[in-house]
Amino acid sequence: MSEQRALLPDDFTIWLAEREEDAYALVWVARQSPPPSAWSEAPRAGESGITRPGADLTRITLQETMRGEHEALRRWLRLDDGVRHLAILTAGEGGGLREHTPGELAARLLHDPDGDEAELTGLLAGWLSRPNAEAPQGLDLGWIVAGAAWTCHMRALADCPPPAVLARSLRRADKPTRPPPIWWSTPP
Repeated sequence: MSEQRALLPDDFTIWLAEREEDAYALVWVARQSPPPSAWSEAPRAGESGITRPGADLTRITLQETMRGEHEALRRWLRLDDGVRHLAILTAGEGGGLREHTPGELAARLLHDPDGDEAELTGLLAGWLSRPNAEAPQGLDLGWIVAGAAWTCHMRALADCPPPAVLARSLRRADKPTRPPPIWWSTPP
């Protein structure tokens, strides 16, 4: 079930809840400042805060809906542009919305006995190498952009890219022998 760049239904929360149980929505979230006074703290890195009480749902634009966390993560990894905030939402308990980070979905998929770890590694490596390859400031600074994106969105999976993800990402950048930045290295 995919709907490209649709306008939001009048009551998005009810509309999403009426989809199948494992329905996920990818939504672009416009920036808001300052956060509503009802919030005791700003959203954590990688989260938009769109599911918090008092959040303005008019700030979201529906990209598409899909079934299952694997497809939601795959589409998020493909669509994330590093500039706008792309949130992953599901219908939460009690009639609200729940925001998921990509790292949260990746961590669950990595520990799924029926999951394909090689495919997940490839998807993560492709996403990690993209900011590096597309960085206008060049290859070396591109890895800083990629590292910042990892710590923002994938912290629920791991503090730094797993060696298999990093190795595949380096190969995609045609730098198979280039060592990772020092802050991705494990201490002795």
